[in-house]
Amino acid sequence: STEEIIDAGTYTINVDIEHLTYTSTFTVTRRTLTLNLDKNEFDYNADVQQPYFYLTDVVEGDKVNVGTETKDTVNAGTYTVSATTLSGDDSNNYVLPEVKTMSYEINKLDITVNTVRHSNIMLSKVTNNITFDTTITGDNGLIDNLVYEVRKGDELIATVTNGVVTVENGKTYGTGTYNVYARIDSVNYNVTERVSGSITVVEDKAYYDVEI
Repeated sequence: STEEIIDAGTYTINVDIEHLTYTSTFTVTRRTLTLNLDKNEFDYNADVQQPYFYLTDVVEGDKVNVGTETKDTVNAGTYTVSATTLSGDDSNNYVLPEVKTMSYEINKLDITVNTVRHSNIMLSKVTNNITFDTTITGDNGLIDNLVYEVRKGDELIATVTNGVVTVENGKTYGTGTYNVYARIDSVNYNVTERVSGSITVVEDKAYYDVEI
């Protein structure tokens, strides 16, 4: 009789010829699969994002699935993910490739930042809480706060974080007009354009003379 052999494994066959029995063994090796990622690039969106593996080289009609390790990746960066196990009715006939790890990327989000001009401020209030109006294009409402750089030309004079002013060591934040740039301290954003606003610090008397 003839036995139909399909599955991977080692088999023994016996052949009778002229009253003599000959025995031989042979092996059906497991088929090595090709791993593919359903996606290898994402744009940052503040949610967990990761790719999943799918298989090619599966014989038509066979049921084989591949497991993907769970990755809680949120921030922009380069990551790796590995295939774990095979499952399904026909998984015993297959094997994962030697290289089971692939890389994927979460891209920074491109944004433009436009800081709107602030009204004059008196010298005695220069380190009080200050707010700026800023228009951000491309952030999808994901940015919580910004750091503002107060500059005189290229020189950094002070920073403003959540309204709190910090003057740089050795710098004088006196009267005059300063450029103000919004800065984003985050690995998740790429500022493609940064438009400055300005702030003018005046003597207290001059401020009140203007306001009255």
